[in-house]
Amino acid sequence: MKRKISLLIAVGIILLQLSADPFAIWASESNGNNANAAETETTKYKLILSTPEREHLMGEFEADELIKSTPANPVIEGHKFWGWYEEPNGVGIRWYFQANTMPAHDVTLYGYFTIESYTATLISDERTATQLVVYQKKINEPTKPVKDGYTFIGWYDAETGGNKWDFATNKMPANDLALYTRFTKNPVAPVAPVDPVNPIQPADPAHQDDPIDNILPATEKTNITAAVKPAKDPAKITKQSKELPKTGDQENILYLLIGLLLIAGTFGYFKKMSHK
Repeated sequence: MKRKISLLIAVGIILLQLSADPFAIWASESNGNNANAAETETTKYKLILSTPEREHLMGEFEADELIKSTPANPVIEGHKFWGWYEEPNGVGIRWYFQANTMPAHDVTLYGYFTIESYTATLISDERTATQLVVYQKKINEPTKPVKDGYTFIGWYDAETGGNKWDFATNKMPANDLALYTRFTKNPVAPVAPVDPVNPIQPADPAHQDDPIDNILPATEKTNITAAVKPAKDPAKITKQSKELPKTGDQENILYLLIGLLLIAGTFGYFKKMSHK
């Protein structure tokens, strides 16, 4: 009897629960399964790319998802890019896109750069020198060049025109550089005339024909006296020049006669010899 009463009570309780909410138990189990499914579908992790100049989100990826895209290499002036690393300054594992998969957590990758060096060429008339200079560092100033007849005014970044280089303030750009010497020609000073030590005075035209003045200058100590004959009368000189000396004419006639006699005698001798 007691067993029947207990069974009836149990059946009654079950009927009461079903009458209150027949779908309660099923709904409770269904909600739990849906929550787990939603959590699995929405779990993604961030991939962040960081450089000294900027930081940006590359994308969100699920765990173990292959990163199929490769970002462009970042550019920083005067630096060389080496790759992406899991820690700054090139420390840690290097990340290779299209080969690495996304871990089950957010990831920040750091771009690794090294500063570049460039060649500075210093060109002068005497020689050419080169320096390897780190970007944004100063070029060592060379010895001031010297050129005869010119004044050095500085180094310029072009053979003609250009800008003057200031070794105290200018820094190496992100490219090779050539510097050229520049000079200005010194002005030539005019030569001043030199006064002679013992200048020679020109002769007085009034005394140029005076033989005494040409031989000995008149001084207080001169004791030599000379007599100058007066000039002859031009008419007398002309008359004398027309008169020939008689002695000379007589001698010439005598020589002529002797010559004729010798010729005649010689001619007669040869004629006589020819008749024999």
